Amino acid sequence: MSTYFVIIGHNDTPLYEVHLGSPIDIENSNTNTSSNGANLNNLSIASSGTTSGNLLNDPLNMSPFIAHAALDIVSDTEWGGGAAANSNTSQGFGALLLRGNASNNSNSNNSGGANGPDNLFLGCVDHFYGSQVTAYVTYQGARLITVHHTTPPDNAQLKSFYIGVHELFIKTLMNPFYKMDQAINSEVFDKKVKDLAQKYLLK
Repeated sequence: MSTYFVIIGHNDTPLYEVHLGSPIDIENSNTNTSSNGANLNNLSIASSGTTSGNLLNDPLNMSPFIAHAALDIVSDTEWGGGAAANSNTSQGFGALLLRGNASNNSNSNNSGGANGPDNLFLGCVDHFYGSQVTAYVTYQGARLITVHHTTPPDNAQLKSFYIGVHELFIKTLMNPFYKMDQAINSEVFDKKVKDLAQKYLLK
């Protein structure tokens, strides 16, 4: 069964999304999507005849909705340290970010400082009928969200994946031809994300 990954921008719109998994799994999901008439780009269902029962058995259709539904939980965890927050984000990423400069001055070589990857990585933030949702936030305000339809890897593997994608995203932002919140259609970016997923998520 496929794993769904999406980068969501400031306006809660997907900048990049991909279904990861074996070709057979994705092909089966694509077949279901075609028959059910889902529109992934608009995060909406075009076919009024699609039932919730069919959707629950169709990860490709459901994954964007599951990820989008988790945004409120991500925001709560990010700023207020909601119940989904792990021990490193118990005070909220926003609060840590606002006072992080002072801590970073004294811990400049410590990646686990107040502004380090440990606080950008939110871990598991939601569940939906056996699927787990993990998240990572960037300093630019983008949200990296993965919907795992099978048991996700451990936090160390997840964190490595998110940090790798975050680095790719930063390089994209630094491209003078890229506009903020523009969809990312680069084949190079897509390949590198899939390579990271193969290394850390799909083993």
